Amino acid sequence: MKALLAISLLVMNPAWLGAEEQYLTKVRTYELLVAEAMKHLGTKYRLGGCAPGGFDCSGFVSFLFGKFGVELPRISHEQAGEGKRVGLRKVKKGDLLFFRGSNIKDRTIGHVGIVVSDKGEPVRFIHASTSKGVVISELSTAYYKDRFRKARCFRELKRKVKI
Repeated sequence: MKALLAISLLVMNPAWLGAEEQYLTKVRTYELLVAEAMKHLGTKYRLGGCAPGGFDCSGFVSFLFGKFGVELPRISHEQAGEGKRVGLRKVKKGDLLFFRGSNIKDRTIGHVGIVVSDKGEPVRFIHASTSKGVVISELSTAYYKDRFRKARCFRELKRKVKI
């Protein structure tokens, strides 16, 4: 019985074996960014908000990217000039999607979101919606599909980190 207890303790706590390094795993920074973004689902919308008490779309993006060492301008149409342009068929987690604002006739960028779906899946993104706060939406909905302007990726988010 004592041997069984000792084995179970070793299995549950590999540090006792001095083998904690083998249990570390490497993940891409964009995976961590998306996981952090998901923690904010349901956060209320606040015009000009750039903190967990309330976000607007560009404040949400700049807050999250800043946590992972990528400094972005505070306004969505300025954020749209950062990173590298990527085709919609190649977007992946962590990439940014940019949209026209609520006036579809105005071609100016007025909204931004972060892709949370994997490459090849239907594109879903997390963003701060004026009516619902931080939510996940699908690009295939008519509202966003009609307003989509471009996507940008950031090489800084591709690096692997140990967790």
